[in-house]
Amino acid sequence: VESMQARLQEIATDQDCTFDKQQLDEILQVANGDMRRAVTTLQSAHALSASTPMNKNVISEIAGLPPPDTVQALMTCFAQGSFDVMKLTVNQVLCEGYSAQLLLLAL
Repeated sequence: VESMQARLQEIATDQDCTFDKQQLDEILQVANGDMRRAVTTLQSAHALSASTPMNKNVISEIAGLPPPDTVQALMTCFAQGSFDVMKLTVNQVLCEGYSAQLLLLAL
C-alpha cells in the first residue's frame, strides 16, 4: 500500500495534481488494490475539480459510491430502529441513483 501511495503521489506531482494524503488514501481505497484504477480515478478527480477546490465527495462520486455523508446518514437512521424511517431513507438514497449493492458494501 505504501509503495502504491508513493507511486500515486509521484504521478500526481508529475501531472501537476494537488492531492493531500487523505485524498490519495481514499483513491487507493476506492481502487481496491488496482493501480490502473487508482491512476484513472486520480486523473478524473483532477479533471473534474481543476477549476474549483477539491470537494470531499468528488472521489466517491467518480467511483460511483455514495458519499461518506450519505453512508453516515444511513447508519444513523439504522441505529434509530424505526422501520418506516429506514425504508424512507433507503428509498431516498436509491432515488439519488446509488445501487443497493454499493450501499451495502459502503456500510
